[in-house]
Amino acid sequence: MQDFAPIRQQGLESLARNRCKIVPKPGSKRRRSDRDRDRLQCRDSFTFDSPFLAAPVRALLDRFKVRLDGASLHTDIVWACRWALSGMLRKFSGAIVRRTIDRSHARVPEHAHDWPMLSIFVMGEYANRTEIGEKYLNGPSAVFYRASAAHRNVIGPVGFEQIEIEFDPNWLRLSSLPNAPVTHWTGGWIGAEARQLARRCFDEIAEEQLRGLLRRYIELAVCQRQVQAPNWVHTIQRRLRAQTIPTVSELANELGLHPSWIGEAYHRACGERLQETAARIRVERAARLLRETNQSLAFVALEAGFCDQSHMNRTFRRVLGRPPLVVRQERRHLRQSHSFRSQLGCAKCQVK
Repeated sequence: MQDFAPIRQQGLESLARNRCKIVPKPGSKRRRSDRDRDRLQCRDSFTFDSPFLAAPVRALLDRFKVRLDGASLHTDIVWACRWALSGMLRKFSGAIVRRTIDRSHARVPEHAHDWPMLSIFVMGEYANRTEIGEKYLNGPSAVFYRASAAHRNVIGPVGFEQIEIEFDPNWLRLSSLPNAPVTHWTGGWIGAEARQLARRCFDEIAEEQLRGLLRRYIELAVCQRQVQAPNWVHTIQRRLRAQTIPTVSELANELGLHPSWIGEAYHRACGERLQETAARIRVERAARLLRETNQSLAFVALEAGFCDQSHMNRTFRRVLGRPPLVVRQERRHLRQSHSFRSQLGCAKCQVK
């Protein structure tokens, strides 16, 4: 609980300034389910759904409710709580694991971090602009930033979701880190390993486990020689992002390649299979509609290219590990430009 003491104190001070009262939450006559206990509601419809909260934090929040006397919650405490409850997945003695979601066509201003950070691709697409140039990322990949390395992102038309692991070098106990201020690891074996590391961050993972996985990934990634993907890979990716997703046989005929060979070659080059890329692209389209519109789930499923709503539910659970309803609730967690500094806690943040 010590890690959340400053956030709780900030909340108490902000509420006091707005003449808000904090009172014990009244007991309920019915038995509360786990989902009910994970929800904190205020009179201004400010709601948190936090499946990743540790039990002690849930217990603390469940003891109180906020009663407003004609005043809205202060902006600072709203965004501090939102970042703490939805963005942060894990916090250890020398590392912080966050999930960051950006809306489509967003522009993330230039910023840097006090500690080195590994950004792991989950889904979406974006242009990463740093001092070494611009890199467009739309598949399994990871970006390593040294401490104080400035960077900014321009998000693509389907938004972007990533896992950020910010760590103290002394905590990691790794003899050497990449020398370049920014290092991109894309596709291939290293992209596939990045996908596995991102999935483990959503699980109940102990500090030693995270340290071991992160250290192993960086050690292997540093030794991995980056190979430029062939042109036909980019052609396939463009075709897969078309409104009508082609079959493997259709792609092979267009490129003059054998269907069996093209599947394995694509997997080696991109870090995921053709079917996995096609499923992820559908999920990206649906996730944008869920987070940024009020369309029904049935409409979203058909618009994103799924056979029906049930097909969409199964694909979401396989690709993201969570159903469409949970993704729809994440619209409250979209990173906003005016709260960027407070969400990241970055060393420097400057709009370009």
